[in-house]
Amino acid sequence: SDCRAKPLWRHLRERGLRSIIINVPPFYPAEDVDSAMIGSSPHHWLSVYPPSLEDEVRRRGYIIDIENLAEKMRMNRLSVLEELLKAEEKRIEVAEYLLSHLPWNFSMIVFNFPDRLLHHLSISTVEALEASRGHSTLLDRLLRRRRILRLIGDMFRLLDEFLSRCLKHIGRGLLIIASDHGMTRRPKAFLINSWLREEGYIDHENTKALCYSTVMPLGLIRLNLEGRERNGVVPRWGYENLLDEIESCLRSLRDDESGERIIQRIWRGDELYGPEAMNDPPDLVFEVGEGYTVDPWRLEGEKIADASRPNDHERCGAFLIHGYERHVKAIEEIHDVILEFLGLET
Repeated sequence: SDCRAKPLWRHLRERGLRSIIINVPPFYPAEDVDSAMIGSSPHHWLSVYPPSLEDEVRRRGYIIDIENLAEKMRMNRLSVLEELLKAEEKRIEVAEYLLSHLPWNFSMIVFNFPDRLLHHLSISTVEALEASRGHSTLLDRLLRRRRILRLIGDMFRLLDEFLSRCLKHIGRGLLIIASDHGMTRRPKAFLINSWLREEGYIDHENTKALCYSTVMPLGLIRLNLEGRERNGVVPRWGYENLLDEIESCLRSLRDDESGERIIQRIWRGDELYGPEAMNDPPDLVFEVGEGYTVDPWRLEGEKIADASRPNDHERCGAFLIHGYERHVKAIEEIHDVILEFLGLET
């Protein structure tokens, strides 16, 4: 992994505690956690620590993730849902094997299916999506819709039953269920790099700024700074002025069709991450408004287009905790809650 910050399980290992870590992005390949680790998606090559466990994990049919998910969703949604269900069944089977056969003090498991499912096929859009299959009869569509809804229910039931077994196993132990984001309808996409190119900030060798990633509903912009980037063209003395210029342009952006403001909030990178931030954080972070997503991959000559998938992330997610009495106000506190429960100083 390129992550430079020290994750919780490394802190625990230094204090003589053992962890079982399964499918936690972006950690790949698996590392020494003094019990077991399975590397995460988006990589599709199995990585297991210790290597002696790999044969057992393979034998149980562990599936990291579904390859080419978006394309498969367009071709046959029903088949993809069946693949997702099988993948999570195998993830739970392997997790329960490791949890019951290895010593551990802390375990963390990430399930892919809620994210994969809700990005591409929320329950509210099932009927509309299936009705679009014009070649099928009404009966075909109703039967397919029923099977899809049943598979969606099976997936959440699978997770619910696993959590029930976890609660029985840990008794008075600590169990945390958390999502790193929520999900909402975002039918329109702000094509940020199309806009940057149109405004002259992206120009081959003279590119000054680029959106290199998104963490919805946020877009991340990085300047092509001299001395920091390999072919940097923005001089240090012009750094703040260029950020001011881009920020001002973003704030004035409106949707030509609706007249709505596209950008809701803007931050400077050092404002969010601080001067000691690792991994060279973005120079500018912006949040789009309700109903919009950020798409840095499409260059179509327009700034607003239909989103490539019906739903995308929102900031508010889910958080449940068992075995801890005090109120947890922010997701960052989970780290200290776990250390406190294990009797360690925060």
